[in-house]
Amino acid sequence: MHDLQNWSLSLGRYTGVHVRVHMLFLATAAVVFYLAGRSQDDMLIWYVATGLWILALSTLLHEMGHILMAWQVDGQASEIVLWPLGGLAFPRVVDEPRSVLAVAAAGPLANAAICVVVTPVILLGGGEVAPLFHPLRPPVPDTDGITWVHATSLLFWINWVLVLVNLLPAVPLDAGRFLHALANRQLGRRRGALWAVRSAQVCAVGLCAAAALTYRSHPLAFLPLVLLGMFLFCSARTEVQRPRRPDAEEEPAYTTAGDTPLLSDSAAGGRPASKGPLAQWLAARKVAREARRAEIEAEEERRVDDILARLHEVGLQGLTPEERALLHRVSLRYRNRQQH
Repeated sequence: MHDLQNWSLSLGRYTGVHVRVHMLFLATAAVVFYLAGRSQDDMLIWYVATGLWILALSTLLHEMGHILMAWQVDGQASEIVLWPLGGLAFPRVVDEPRSVLAVAAAGPLANAAICVVVTPVILLGGGEVAPLFHPLRPPVPDTDGITWVHATSLLFWINWVLVLVNLLPAVPLDAGRFLHALANRQLGRRRGALWAVRSAQVCAVGLCAAAALTYRSHPLAFLPLVLLGMFLFCSARTEVQRPRRPDAEEEPAYTTAGDTPLLSDSAAGGRPASKGPLAQWLAARKVAREARRAEIEAEEERRVDDILARLHEVGLQGLTPEERALLHRVSLRYRNRQQH
C-alpha cells in the first residue's frame, strides 16, 4: 500500500497537485456495482452510481482540506491518492503535533462542513436527519424512485461516515497520524511508533468484532467492517516490517505517511530483516523509486531557474499556480536539506 503510484491511476495534475485514484477505490466500485447488478433493480443500480460519485467528490474535498491546511502551515502537498475513506498520500508537514493536528483535522472538518451545509436542505425537503447519524444504516430510497432529498441524505451520510472513520486512532487514518506524532513527541520515536502500531491493531480487532456482533442486525455492514479491519491491521504490520532510513534516528524536519517508517527492526522485536527473494525485490523497488524521485527533483530544480527568471519579469502574481506550487515544493526541499 505504500508504493502508492504502482497501485493507483493518474487523473492528471491540477494547480501543481497530482491527483491519483487508488486501485482499492476502483475495486470497491466494481464490487458494489456487481452486488447491485445481481439484484436486477434498476433503481438500486442508479442509487449505487449516485453514491459512488458522491464518495469520489467527498474524498476529493477531504483531501483538498488537508492540502489547503498544509499550505497554511508551510507544508508540502504535491499529490492526492484517493481511496474509499479519504486519501493515502498525507502532506509533508513539520513533525510537530500542532501542525500535524491542523492538517489531519482539516480533512474530517471538510466532510463535517458538508453535513452542516446540507442539513437544512434535507429538512426543507421533508427528510429526517437523525437516522443519518447511524453509520451502519445508509439511507435507502423508497419505491417511488430517487429524489434530490434521497441524494442529499446520501451525501450527508457518506460524509458523516468519513468523519467517524477518520476519528479512529489508527494509521493511516487522520486521527492515527496525529496520535502518532503526539506519541513520538511524548514517548520518543521508537516507543511512539510501537504505540501507534498497537493502537491500529486494536482498532482493527475491534472493527472485526463489531462486524461479528452486528451481523444479524446489519448484514450489509459485515464485509466493509472486516475489510477495513484487515486493511488497518496489515498496514500496521507493514509499518513494523519496513526498515528505517540510515538517518532515521534524527528527528526529521518533515514527515509523511509514505516516507517515514514507524519502527526499526529492533523496535519490532529485534529480528534482522529478511534476505529472501521478496525482501530483495522490495529493496530493488525502493532503489528504483528513490532513483525516480531523484530524477523528478532534479528536473524540478532545473525548472526553478527559468521560473525565477520569469518571477523577476512578471512578479509572483504573473506565475501560474503550477509554477508557484513548484517553487513552494523546491523551497521546502532546500529547507529540509539545510535542517539535516
